[in-house]
Amino acid sequence: MPTPDADYNLPGVSVSIADFGLRISPPVPGKKLTLVGATTGTLGGEAQLNEPYAVRSVGLAVNGLKNTDGTHSELSLAVEQAAAAGARNIEVVISAFTSEYANANARWDSLAATYRQLKSHPVDVIHPVDTWVDDVTGLSGTDTYGDARNNFGKQLANFCYRAGKEGNSAQGVIGLKPLLRTAYDEDWSVKPTSEAEINYATPTLAQVNEWIDHVQGLNGTLENHTAETALDSYLEGSIEESPGVISSDYDWWAKEEDGTTAVDHLGNNVDGGRAICVFGSASRQASDSIPNLAAQAGYPGTRSINTNGAVAYSALLSTLSPIESPTGKTIPSLTPARQVPESFGRDMMNSRVVTMVNRTTGYVVTKGISSAHNASAYTRSDFVQWTTFSIVLAAIDLAKIAVEPFIGKQSSPAVMNAMKVALDESLKVLKDLQAVSRIQANIIQTSDQAILGDMDIDLDIDVFGEISNINFRAALSRS
Repeated sequence: MPTPDADYNLPGVSVSIADFGLRISPPVPGKKLTLVGATTGTLGGEAQLNEPYAVRSVGLAVNGLKNTDGTHSELSLAVEQAAAAGARNIEVVISAFTSEYANANARWDSLAATYRQLKSHPVDVIHPVDTWVDDVTGLSGTDTYGDARNNFGKQLANFCYRAGKEGNSAQGVIGLKPLLRTAYDEDWSVKPTSEAEINYATPTLAQVNEWIDHVQGLNGTLENHTAETALDSYLEGSIEESPGVISSDYDWWAKEEDGTTAVDHLGNNVDGGRAICVFGSASRQASDSIPNLAAQAGYPGTRSINTNGAVAYSALLSTLSPIESPTGKTIPSLTPARQVPESFGRDMMNSRVVTMVNRTTGYVVTKGISSAHNASAYTRSDFVQWTTFSIVLAAIDLAKIAVEPFIGKQSSPAVMNAMKVALDESLKVLKDLQAVSRIQANIIQTSDQAILGDMDIDLDIDVFGEISNINFRAALSRS
């Protein structure tokens, strides 16, 4: 019997209840790591310059970021190594479609364009891949924005400062040039002779000590480092000109868009180094591609590559809460290229460089310091600890969340009181987490400000100090 074509419905009410309308994406744990670098790859043909792309699949991202000839780019290796080091929330930004920058000026200009684009983009931890604070070879003149091409670390620091003015709480990590790369580029009397040796040979103790001299600007035994100028102005941040006065040659103060030195509301110069850190270690990094790359380079059986560790350290920072210090932390996939004495960590810290040493707990971060000036207990920035600035940024973010609903409302006493309650409730989170001992928000609005619709909010914060040194004192006594 044929099925009727007629479409009659019994009169009545039809009910359909949809499901999954409240399904949300699972939260990504930790802060976001933004990796900036170059490649001739295009992520399957869709990539654009200076556009942030979230890494949903590490494997797909690594393949998409390889150069068009199938070789690894600096960006594809960085993504793989960051994931191996524990980063869980990664985004990439292609600053140039090239397998190798023509020169340092070209890298600077590409990064300058990228930083301009990212200034208003949410950034937590940002790392320019294979860009080194002690590499200024070929840097000269000014870029198209009028900024002097002088030091990649200053460039990153200025980005973080300018992004902060846009409400973007960015912190940056920049690396030292890797040890054996430095030996090769500077033509030390004992140096690698090939790219393969730079990547896979074990550095000698003499080379490690020479690298420390390089970082401190001291004359070494393999090279005359006193002729170098790459780190001179940075190292001045660890020197007092007189008691309580920082060296006048320190010039890592943040710069405004017009090139003038930035000052805070108290009239003090803003230290650009507070928002970044310099990282350098004599380490080896393991990741999936390394065994095959090492075998192709003539080092079969090698499962890790020489590195300064900056990508891995950036990954670590992206996994920590704002109140958690990297001091004493191990980093997955990072091992020492050779054993170094405790003095290695001390000497690097004296140059305001974060590094790693062997302790009873493993291969650990010496101390989570920033690049802010720190010449003595009396001549230093308030933000020499990475976590101090992180906590302040967190407080600002919490305060912004609390007050934004009040924009557009009348500044009546009732509204002002409600704003104060919202601020106190939001900032209480930091006290509950034991990040601060005290935090107070004071709302200030003069009669002139009320006419203009402006107001000031002063945050008064007492931060708990980080435990850095424990001194043991022992003595024998009569029973």
